[in-house]
Amino acid sequence: MAVEASFARSKDKRPHPSAPELVGGVELSSRAVRGLGVTPLAELLTNAEYWLSFDLASFEPILARAPTPLRELGVGVVLRYGEGLDGRLAAEDLSRARGELMAGLTPDFARAVELGLATLEQAVTARSGIADLEARGYARYTPATSLSVHGLRAGGTAHVIIDDQQAERDTALSLGREHALRATDERGRPLAAPELESESGAPVWALPADKREIRSVVVVVPGRYRIRVPGRADAARTILAR
Repeated sequence: MAVEASFARSKDKRPHPSAPELVGGVELSSRAVRGLGVTPLAELLTNAEYWLSFDLASFEPILARAPTPLRELGVGVVLRYGEGLDGRLAAEDLSRARGELMAGLTPDFARAVELGLATLEQAVTARSGIADLEARGYARYTPATSLSVHGLRAGGTAHVIIDDQQAERDTALSLGREHALRATDERGRPLAAPELESESGAPVWALPADKREIRSVVVVVPGRYRIRVPGRADAARTILAR
């Protein structure tokens, strides 16, 4: 299987991120599922975990950069149901998996699998819109390290605003959807446009920040993302994309 060179295995040796909240907080692993006996899901996860132990670069970003357990679930689906050799996940693969993986599962595991497959479906749909985004001016985005004059304002707090709503603990990004990010200080004055980066190094598409310091972004890989306001460490937020 081949994969785009820019998405090859990272040299970062940190543990791969885990986001069990994407599957309802259930431990969706071969070890946990084996307690139910021999099931299609247990076999699929065992195969995926084995494959990932020595080969990650064969899989596309929505799998390779997705957090555990979505990464293992998606890779398992590609290995068992995929018809191509390019390491890409297809909607048809997920449909076939949904028809078989529920066999022998308890309600909590069945719900976890359904949540995982639904999120992967959203990722596949979001991936299909990348060409259209790029035609409209969106490009792969790398967070800047320099500060604008807005970012150099000293003191005070900052508020991160996503789509005109202040970011809270349960704020989430929707895969494939355009989101407008901005930040203000305690007096409502605009600060530098927030920076967005993935916990796992997943790609982000964005338009250049406009004169109002609003940054439009689109994410296609599920997982946790960190939003920060240059010069305002207290404004950093970690949010989920699904």
